Amino acid sequence: RIEDLSVPRDRNGDFQTSLFQPYQRRDGWLEEAILSLYQSGVSTRQVGKFVERLLDGNPYSATTVSNITEKIRNDIESWQSRTLESNYTSLYLDCLFFSVRRDTVEKEAIYIVLGITLEGTREILG
Repeated sequence: RIEDLSVPRDRNGDFQTSLFQPYQRRDGWLEEAILSLYQSGVSTRQVGKFVERLLDGNPYSATTVSNITEKIRNDIESWQSRTLESNYTSLYLDCLFFSVRRDTVEKEAIYIVLGITLEGTREILG
């Protein structure tokens, strides 16, 4: 909510500002930041608290963050359930180790599978 925003009024009531869309609640940069934090493993509650501090105490609930991150969840689910090529000329397997802090710091492995299609294009398979 923008305090003390003076909006010009016209006789017909059809003035529209070019700065933002009517009834716009969020800006694109904020959604990108929220998705980036979520992808990094930050919980929706922690993202909400961070954004609330960023917006000078204006409340930003975990539910709102969940609604924004729902977009990326749908993309991930559709990517995971996509149909794969029936044949690949090559498969490359690689593993990255990350230090993850839970009760103690542990090493977690993330496996990446890259396939080369018959046409020579590369696809990340998982």
